[in-house]
Amino acid sequence: MDTNAVLALVKIAGALISIALGVYGLLNSKYWTLNGIGIAVLIGIVVFGLLSAGASWIEAYKAKSESREQAARTEHLLRELSRSIQPITQLSALYRVQIPPGNRTVDSYIQRLSSGIEAQVDMLRTFKGPYGLRAISFDAAGERREPLDIQIDQQSDLWPRNEEAIIGMVASSLTLSVRVRKQPIIPEKFDFMSIQSDFEADASMPDQAVLVWNRKMSELYISVGYNYDKRLWHRSGRITSWVDLYGSQIFLLPSRYENPDAAAVLIRSLELRTIALTFAEGRTIFLPRRKLKKTTIYRDRYPVFSITLPEDEVTFREFTASGHED
Repeated sequence: MDTNAVLALVKIAGALISIALGVYGLLNSKYWTLNGIGIAVLIGIVVFGLLSAGASWIEAYKAKSESREQAARTEHLLRELSRSIQPITQLSALYRVQIPPGNRTVDSYIQRLSSGIEAQVDMLRTFKGPYGLRAISFDAAGERREPLDIQIDQQSDLWPRNEEAIIGMVASSLTLSVRVRKQPIIPEKFDFMSIQSDFEADASMPDQAVLVWNRKMSELYISVGYNYDKRLWHRSGRITSWVDLYGSQIFLLPSRYENPDAAAVLIRSLELRTIALTFAEGRTIFLPRRKLKKTTIYRDRYPVFSITLPEDEVTFREFTASGHED
């Protein structure tokens, strides 16, 4: 309880005690009689005492209201100051998307890729590796360092060719357009055709896109690095800074392929595993994949990924920190 509240209680208590003592003294006075003057005096003591108590309560309420208003103004000023010194100056993304098995073309390619990598694994244990292939992570659990994640670029003979070419096309052109809303909505109600987001960044072609094969899990990924051109941004003014992201909702829209149909089938099966978004220098958020919601909102069953971020700063930082979830 603050000092103003204590003082108000003391004043009110003092007024009530004064009323009680005044009434008691009047009633026990040998000069008091039940006549018009005596009754008027009694009423006056009670009324003026209550007015004094009421005035003290109003004074305390006013002081508390003014204190809340001042705190709100201070918080608003601090937030505006924080917005001005932490603007969104760029948008770039690093993401890894899994191509799950279950598709005939994908299964055939995974078999060829796995066999080809195992045939060259001795070379991959060095930093040189075969042309177009290189180990980007190692499993150090055993006595000998084992290549874990193998990167495959378009110069490698293990890049998707011929019947597998659709995988290579999607891998080299996959992008994620970004939509951010200040007020979250039910993901199924999102409509990418209408301007209903407070921050929009469309994607054209990725700056760098490679395939990654995880030997331990036998999983195939598309790994993409991308910088969003500011000319393709749209902003309502509600999200212009880092702090505006608190409590916001992010939608990620994969590339859309009208033809051939095989590309659409592949896109629909993709699972987003890792996503990092950088909004300014030193301002990167990692979206925990277990919190990402995959929603199908189109007739052609193209997926949309969405996530709602925490509102308070401490939880926001913990939620979006690297390594929050595997």
